[in-house]
Amino acid sequence: MATIAILIPVHNNLSYTKECLNLLSKKLKRDEVESAYRVIVIDDGSTDGTSGWIKTNHPEVHILKGDGDLVELAN
Repeated sequence: MATIAILIPVHNNLSYTKECLNLLSKKLKRDEVESAYRVIVIDDGSTDGTSGWIKTNHPEVHILKGDGDLVELAN
């Protein structure tokens, strides 16, 4: 069975993250995906409570924490 990784990079945009994870969760459950999947959020130093919200509301999501350096690389 294949494993599908869904990577979501975030930095201080909790409202977007909430919407994205809630919709993704509903879609994956509704379609009854047969292959295994992993949702991974790359939280690059958010200070808006993103990681805490994910842990509480989507404990199945894996969180990779950064220190904010990725935001500077993107600019």
